[in-house]
Amino acid sequence: MCLDSVFKHTQDFHIYLVHNSQDTASYGVGDKYLTRYPKHLTVVKNSENLGLVEGIAAVYDHAIQHDRICLLNSDTVVNPDWLNTMNGEMDTNFNISMIVPDSNCYYPDSLVWKVIKALPFGMSRIQKLQLINPKKNLQMRGFEADNFFMAFGGGFCSLFKSEHIKKRGYILDPNIAHGYWDDLELTLFLRTFGDIGSTNKAYVFHFTGASFKILGKKRHDARKQALSDWNGFYVFKKWRSWLEEKLGKMSPTELQSVSNNSYVKDFLRYLALTNVSSEFDTYVDTLPAKAIWDELRSK
Repeated sequence: MCLDSVFKHTQDFHIYLVHNSQDTASYGVGDKYLTRYPKHLTVVKNSENLGLVEGIAAVYDHAIQHDRICLLNSDTVVNPDWLNTMNGEMDTNFNISMIVPDSNCYYPDSLVWKVIKALPFGMSRIQKLQLINPKKNLQMRGFEADNFFMAFGGGFCSLFKSEHIKKRGYILDPNIAHGYWDDLELTLFLRTFGDIGSTNKAYVFHFTGASFKILGKKRHDARKQALSDWNGFYVFKKWRSWLEEKLGKMSPTELQSVSNNSYVKDFLRYLALTNVSSEFDTYVDTLPAKAIWDELRSK
């Protein structure tokens, strides 16, 4: 569905399709589209599941040859002119360093869809019905910058300039395991070059929560939370000075207000942990999330 929509609704592009799974059916999908569109598609087949971060790293040298890079999850369906619209916004506003489209995942689910997603059977098929009635903001405002320093572009789809990426030698930080917190870290980096924001003139549907099946069918998995925690602590350690500076410029009232944000809460938790334990940061440097991810993918 993703590739169908991209080839139908996109112009002036090249896809680097990375197979992390050695699933025969997945290979068949990639090979089918490679036969149809050999000039617009490059297929990379990794010998093992490297996770999102290393999977993207596999095509880094190819991607930076283009003026702009768009990360697009495979659990998405794009709408007409999605990429043209985002490119047009960047063409007219040179201060944009990252732009993301409008999406169903930005709006709260109705009670009906919450119930459907909770069902133990047929969720993926039933969820496709959401495509019939995608949620959109009907007021066409175009690009809008998000000035909250811990807000980040949607990880499911984001467009940015390759010139900034070349300066650090990678797209997603290679010390992040699998794919938690990679989007925030990339956004923090790109914020140093310009505005981060979204446009509701472009729309991409996202089948949320489809990227972590390797973690098992259990709704709550302690390993999943641990993987997320340690990736987050790594990102906070890397950007600690910058984040503390932003918080330090706020009034007590402003601090109280932003402390309700989940990402700020996690950062404050990190600061508390480093305050009570002199060994905490040292342990973060050992990259515990890497070990957790290696254990998960070996099963």
